[in-house]
Amino acid sequence: MKKPISFLAIATSFLALSLLSGCVQSIKMSKEQVSGIGRVGVVSIVQDKFVVKHVGTTVFTNSEKEFESPWRVNDDIKNAIKNELAAYPYVLVDLKYDKMKLQEHAYDKVNRFTLTYVNYDHEPIKEELKQIATDNTLDTIILVTSNFGQDYIERTNQTLKGYGLYKRSFLVFEKAHLYFLGMMKILNGRSMEQLALCPIGFHRKIEPTVWKADFAMLSDEEKKSLETILESGIKETTRKALARLGLIACNPDDYNCSAPVSEEK
Repeated sequence: MKKPISFLAIATSFLALSLLSGCVQSIKMSKEQVSGIGRVGVVSIVQDKFVVKHVGTTVFTNSEKEFESPWRVNDDIKNAIKNELAAYPYVLVDLKYDKMKLQEHAYDKVNRFTLTYVNYDHEPIKEELKQIATDNTLDTIILVTSNFGQDYIERTNQTLKGYGLYKRSFLVFEKAHLYFLGMMKILNGRSMEQLALCPIGFHRKIEPTVWKADFAMLSDEEKKSLETILESGIKETTRKALARLGLIACNPDDYNCSAPVSEEK
């Protein structure tokens, strides 16, 4: 009988990102802004790439590759948001949009060398988003994109992006993680003005042997287990972000949240 992999058993609890110690701009919308929200639509355009990254003892052993993701991460994000908002008196509108076109326009100016990232600026797709909002009579769009930033996990001078597997090797020591980095923005449905913004994400420790240089080298069992971690992490980080942005009630244990929003609008 095949011995089941144990990396799920040793996976640590979700760790708060240093990036998530506070939202980049508005931690929370005002009560007036929240009370003006009726019809809400979710646009999720996280890049459909699975990143496999290694940072070694020297730069000559560093590597990073991207693979087409087999998982429907954007659907997971949209479903997680809708499930959280369903308990509140928002009108949730299912949207139809060209995800690939929005992805192409949103990320075509990412500059990884100067660390100026387009995910902080939705200007490249502002008109497309405005049309989506107009066609669906939306008060608000919740926009979710990929995020890019410094290596907050192992504190190296490297950068991380999107989601995937990350291994850090130093001499004889190895650590590996599954991570996700995203950005959630709340936009006014008429002007596309940014009302609030908050990073989302998580990382979870896995056994270094699970890290593979090529996605195809993962076993079906490993892929399924990673998918389970990813789905669970997305649900948790989505709930926290929506609370920090003011759309749902805060968890008292989350020190980044202030007083809960009222369920009465």
